Amino acid sequence: MLGIVSTFSGASLLRPLSAQNTPAPSITAPPIYRVPPVVTALLYSPDGSTLAVSGYHEVILHKADMTGTLARLMGKSDRIESIAYSPDGKMLAVVGGSPARFGEVQFWDTTTNTLLKAVEVAPDSLFGASFSPDGKLLGCGAADSAVRVISVPDGKVKLKFDNHSDWTFATTWATDSKHILSTGRDRAIKLVVAENGSFVDDINTHTSAFRAMAHHPKAEQVLVAGDDGLIRLYQVFRSTPRTMNQEDHNLLRSYDAIPFQLNALVFSKDGTMFAAGGEGSVVSVFRTDNGGEAKPDKPVIGGKPLLTLMGHKGTVHTLAFHPDGKTLATGGFDGLVRTYEIPSGRLIGSYVPVPITKPTAK
Repeated sequence: MLGIVSTFSGASLLRPLSAQNTPAPSITAPPIYRVPPVVTALLYSPDGSTLAVSGYHEVILHKADMTGTLARLMGKSDRIESIAYSPDGKMLAVVGGSPARFGEVQFWDTTTNTLLKAVEVAPDSLFGASFSPDGKLLGCGAADSAVRVISVPDGKVKLKFDNHSDWTFATTWATDSKHILSTGRDRAIKLVVAENGSFVDDINTHTSAFRAMAHHPKAEQVLVAGDDGLIRLYQVFRSTPRTMNQEDHNLLRSYDAIPFQLNALVFSKDGTMFAAGGEGSVVSVFRTDNGGEAKPDKPVIGGKPLLTLMGHKGTVHTLAFHPDGKTLATGGFDGLVRTYEIPSGRLIGSYVPVPITKPTAK
């Protein structure tokens, strides 16, 4: 049996200086938790019935109404960094690995909660999983700076894109399923053709390391945030040719800066709101439309949060809107899942997503 869980989050902390070369253990029984593990990833299923939450060597499936646990999906990766549901909800991709050992993708059947396949595709941890809109491809970033596109039917790496110069934390897709976007610590948002890796554009001016990215559900736009606390909304495809000394021409909107590093972004399903969270132990909810018509040559600047959600004890690492837009789930360093009513901001409830076993008295 596995013992206590180490409480640290993958994308926010550097790996140990000494590489651990021993093989990662294969898990044969549910982990035993003495303390809550850091929640690094959570996501509602497309039908809104299930909330998937990261654990140690596993993802725990909870009923969305917080009335019980549905299943525990255990695998080889000790660090779960990202969770993605396929567009039809029939498959769950679990992405992570073991730092300086391997990066793994697990594909789970959500009807039977059985593992379809698990593939090791990188020499280090993977981050930022995203399905293409047609469900045929999965994108992910990695600590080795590469972006990989994986064929969902066979689990094979279809593309390895090496144009980033530092860790890549987030990926998302254009609506045509032909273009993938990626970003990370090198401050670039790169647009690439998924079929052959052809570089299309850096859609932003390099200003800050980015740790989170989300595609607008109703428009060809992406939201990014990271180390400088600024949240920016960009159009994906350039409407005019690039020119010398052009300043952030694809920028459509930016919002009032939050005074700490941001790790997580999520849109509501209708795209009218988004939430952001990070090092400051709070979550801010914004209206996407911050006033005026946004154009690439005339971005709308500024916009205060609609809500500020308090109560977190430590860094917030992950956020998920329920498909109905009325509930926001949060997770982070303190190991609790919290759900808030939107737009009131009322705390609905909080819970530890894993079973805690108290030490036996000697």
